[in-house]
Amino acid sequence: MNIYFTTSGKFFKENKKIYDKIIKTLSKLTGNKPYVALEDIDYENASEQEILRAVKKMVKQLNNADIVITENTYSVAAVGYDIATAINSRKPVLVLKLQDKSKPGPHPINVLRNRLLTYTEYTGQNLEDILKDFIENAHEMLDTKFILIISPEIDRYLEWAADNKRMHKAQIVRKAVEKEMDNDGLYKQHLERKA
Repeated sequence: MNIYFTTSGKFFKENKKIYDKIIKTLSKLTGNKPYVALEDIDYENASEQEILRAVKKMVKQLNNADIVITENTYSVAAVGYDIATAINSRKPVLVLKLQDKSKPGPHPINVLRNRLLTYTEYTGQNLEDILKDFIENAHEMLDTKFILIISPEIDRYLEWAADNKRMHKAQIVRKAVEKEMDNDGLYKQHLERKA
């Protein structure tokens, strides 16, 4: 399982022990070291060209990831971009935030309702369990890939629609199937009988 992990530079500097624990735990749970966006570049000392190369690599890694995990105690735009991109690409996302009892109340991400988005406040003690549960649940949420043979006419339409709607061809097909599922009364009856 490919994991994309991101957080703010401030969290990285101020909470190195927790950061290291997250990376170590994810590596142990999956057998793979997650891709960590912050480890690619020192933004404060990088040239514009170096930043551009790093950002292109991050986008590629985000696209290749199966799941995205963010530590969002200090909200930053780059992490928000990664969350939005991942959800738009139908990837399960875990948003972590250090528990702060002095500031109770909902976090903006917590009030969003999306089956792919999990928001969790954590302490040092429960972090490993949270990561383990999310990874186990993410396996069930991951899309199944299959090959679809289409006619040249359908391919021309999908190419045109992808360019004009700024969507991947697979997203267009998925939306069409989801719309069909929503309108299929027989399928809804089947699901009710199974429940």
